[in-house]
Amino acid sequence: EDEAVIIYENEEGYTFDVFTKNGEINGKKYEIVIAYDDEIDPKSNVLYSYFATKIDFPIKWKCHATFDLKLDRNSIKASKENQILLQELAIFICDKASELSKNNYKMFDSLLRVSQFPKSLNIKDFDFNAEFDKYFYKANVLPTFRSTSVSLESQPYFYDRAPFFFNSIMTHDI
Repeated sequence: EDEAVIIYENEEGYTFDVFTKNGEINGKKYEIVIAYDDEIDPKSNVLYSYFATKIDFPIKWKCHATFDLKLDRNSIKASKENQILLQELAIFICDKASELSKNNYKMFDSLLRVSQFPKSLNIKDFDFNAEFDKYFYKANVLPTFRSTSVSLESQPYFYDRAPFFFNSIMTHDI
């Protein structure tokens, strides 16, 4: 389900676009809940599994997933189920960012990491940074002048400076 939720903390209200995904991995039910708000500070953001963990999550998305945690409840177990759940999380975040980009040009920035995801999210030969990058590259989150969004995979052209025809647009009221 997709919904908007207002959370009050220290008498300030924050509005989040909240998205939920439920499924099953190897016979075990899982839930992923992600929330976007441009005010999220990616430098202090952490991953949640019912409660906050100590796992840095350096993007502008609050993320909860029903991971199997170690006894300290601050790190995830190195299991095949957690590996699949991390992959589902990366896909879900990038898919929702693509959907939201139709109305919000800040979605590209929402997926930019301020640092690498921690190594504790790597399980065996699974590298969460590489996995996230794979789906980020495919996400249609780059705004265009046609009021659409494209992916990095589509290899859009980036100008070093404004094209010549922008000069006439900037100097004339159109």
